[in-house]
Amino acid sequence: MINEQMLKDITVLYVEDDNAIQQNTIVTLELVNAKIIPAVDGMDGLEKFKANEEEIDIIVTDLSMPNMDGLEMIEEIKKINRDVPVLITTAHQDISYLKQAIELGVTSYIIKPIDIRNIIKSISKAIEPVNERKELLLKIKTLKEENESLKKQLEEKISR
Repeated sequence: MINEQMLKDITVLYVEDDNAIQQNTIVTLELVNAKIIPAVDGMDGLEKFKANEEEIDIIVTDLSMPNMDGLEMIEEIKKINRDVPVLITTAHQDISYLKQAIELGVTSYIIKPIDIRNIIKSISKAIEPVNERKELLLKIKTLKEENESLKKQLEEKISR
């Protein structure tokens, strides 16, 4: 079962040079409350990643694009943040492309034409560790705050 709730409030950098495919996919992802940062090629995607790095939860990118292809963009992004999940969409079934994508740490791939159920399912699966990490960091922050509060209470009792 597709867990669309996992996509709620995530930010997707979506890099696709085919405007029709990009618009259809954006509309679908927005229906499950994902925020989309669109980019038209690898160079645009890299610039938008740099400008929004803290906000971006996952990258969905085409491979074959002008200016900078998806693999080149992924390689540059992984130098900045090796942990960001990346899904590739491609019409290529060329093993060398897929092998290079795996070497770059791509989480998954979707063969075009894009089946919307598949992209939602793939993003949900890829974003699961990201959501778990966010929950863990929130729990750590809460525990640190509680620890500080208890420490202050103890210091006050000792000083009395």
